[in-house]
Amino acid sequence: MSKISRREVLVALGAVGMTGCLPVRENPGASLAAAGVKVAVLGDFPNVGSSKNLDLSGNPAILVRLAKPQSQGVSVGDIHLLARSTVCTHVGCIVGAPVNNQVGCACHGSVFDLETGAVKQGPAGAPLPAFKLQIRDDGIYAVP
Repeated sequence: MSKISRREVLVALGAVGMTGCLPVRENPGASLAAAGVKVAVLGDFPNVGSSKNLDLSGNPAILVRLAKPQSQGVSVGDIHLLARSTVCTHVGCIVGAPVNNQVGCACHGSVFDLETGAVKQGPAGAPLPAFKLQIRDDGIYAVP
């Protein structure tokens, strides 16, 4: 019988433990109904910076009104909206509320640009994904 070193056990346990923490969604909008899910109305966002936390089929997200249009968002008139995942891409913690167009993760200190999703400060290595939106009448819909 061969001996397993303490190091091998710790590495194996660490690898198993870390995989349980990681988010497993490559396409966060994949579980949304084909017609979309109504998540808000335009009146919910009276000012730039207005935001609303969402649960999009089990995916925590934030919907925020921005000052200018973004390629991943949707606009009608001077209202520019964006929905972005709030699951930190480092180990899956939920990021905090937006401050100065950034969201931060209290678990390990990652900071993300809310408009682009880009990592401003690690340890996260991947951007926060955006959800696709549509505006129909005064309703805001998250769509796959």
